[in-house]
Amino acid sequence: MALKTPTKFTKEELDKLKTLQTKIDTLTVRFGSLNIAKIKLEKQESLLISELSNLQQEETKTATELTTKYGKGSLNTDTGEFTPIE
Repeated sequence: MALKTPTKFTKEELDKLKTLQTKIDTLTVRFGSLNIAKIKLEKQESLLISELSNLQQEETKTATELTTKYGKGSLNTDTGEFTPIE
């Protein structure tokens, strides 16, 4: 088998290939950064969901305590006035 003579790419061809590789590398870094940001957002979302659950439990507990103390009715939170249901 005869050896083939290597062919050189032109400067323009090499520049185009290098530019494409640089763009691919940049895009790869951007995808990585995006995924890191996504992980951070998912962690924040998880913390907020947990906080919401805790607040809902506290709200339910408070409502039960107030209903036990004052009975059923409605509260005007602006005036603090409670109107019992008869």
